[in-house]
Amino acid sequence: MEYRGWAAAADTRTAALSRIDFRTRLGWAFVGLPAGAMLIGFGYLIIYAAPEYDDFCIALNTTNSGFLSALINFYKSWSGRLPAIALIQSPEFISAHTRMSMLSAYSLVLAIIYVSYLVGAITAFARFCQYAGVATIFSLCAVFVATTIAVSPDPHEMLFWLPGSACYIPPTAAAIVFLAELFRLDELTNSRVSVLSVMGCSAAMFNEFTGVWLVLVLIGSFSARLLTKSPLQLSQHVLMAAAVVIGLTIIMVAPGNSHRQAAVPNAGHFLYSIWMSSIYSAYCLFQLLCKPAVYGLLLVAAILGNKSTPRMDRKNTLRLVIVLVAVSSSCCYFEFFTHEYATGVHLVGRAQNQAVIFLLFGLSLALYAFAPHIPVPWALDRLRPGFVTFIAALTLALSPVCLLAFSQASSFRAFYFESAERDRLLREGATAIPKHRAKPSLLLGNDADSSTDCISQYYGSPQLTVLD
Repeated sequence: MEYRGWAAAADTRTAALSRIDFRTRLGWAFVGLPAGAMLIGFGYLIIYAAPEYDDFCIALNTTNSGFLSALINFYKSWSGRLPAIALIQSPEFISAHTRMSMLSAYSLVLAIIYVSYLVGAITAFARFCQYAGVATIFSLCAVFVATTIAVSPDPHEMLFWLPGSACYIPPTAAAIVFLAELFRLDELTNSRVSVLSVMGCSAAMFNEFTGVWLVLVLIGSFSARLLTKSPLQLSQHVLMAAAVVIGLTIIMVAPGNSHRQAAVPNAGHFLYSIWMSSIYSAYCLFQLLCKPAVYGLLLVAAILGNKSTPRMDRKNTLRLVIVLVAVSSSCCYFEFFTHEYATGVHLVGRAQNQAVIFLLFGLSLALYAFAPHIPVPWALDRLRPGFVTFIAALTLALSPVCLLAFSQASSFRAFYFESAERDRLLREGATAIPKHRAKPSLLLGNDADSSTDCISQYYGSPQLTVLD
């Protein structure tokens, strides 16, 4: 009887602790809710996106030559970014083979890219935080993606302009999965190596930076394994590097690169590029660190990481973190330097988006991995999910991009209806269209009056006039 009474009491205590633990996990899931709401809002805004001049030029070539022929022509005369160009061609291909308008197809492709970024972020965090629960993965992913949008150097080109989004967002999603998967430092199975090889080869063809990034990640992974006495698996790393180099070679040997290089006569100054890219990257880093949303993300990563199970001892974890931060920061600087060297100008906003995403992901992983070894003050340890949720939500709401979205919210629908009306007029053979009266900078880069040649030819108009 005494034993049964003691066992019943123990079962009661265990059930009570389980209920408390469940409530705690549920509470931490709420940390990601404000960020999730923000992601839904920006995803909905993609419906309002509209093609611009460059989009119509690519659509015109696709219409005249066919999808594959146009893709080959672009490779020979413009750029080796085959997967990105194929994505940019997709709205016209969809419009030509369905009843969907170019305007709707454009938003559809942007939405697919946006979803691929979300899926990539979820996969990356789920693979690295292998012992974390669903609530932790959801909160980390939601706050991370929302933060990258909130601090984006150019949110228009990140989410709402297809050439800027297609060239940089899909390969970045692949790169963060690549980084997370390799820095688990566990044994790589043949199936994982195969998937990462295909992913790496494909991502390397999206732009000239990502392939080198992935090679640096592989070097970093091997170095971290060497330092922490994890399984080295040299042959697997060499195989993945070979696949990445194949993709990088395809983009670098494209005949179109010479035509683009001829248009930038100020390029090719090595020492000057090192100096200028160092100054400009430091300036951009300072700007990034001045944005509160970054610290909201790092707080969430630290708090959730502190509640996780350490994957290795403190000394080896510190070595892992040092290599992880070194790799992510080196990749970002390489992008700044390469663009300065190849073009003679500073890194453009759409490419900075890629660097910001990769850097913040690397810092988030490093902090999450080392947080279990950090002695947490009593006050910080007692932080409740509600308070962390409030801080994360406040820092996101006060970010420049969110404040810009709030200030322009009243013009989004007007811009979309003006774009739809313009598309209808042009399909009906109009030779004159009005300028946009609603001009939210989140959705609009350049209006039709900047250049009308491709637009008029795409719609079959002999000459197009843009009215004030």
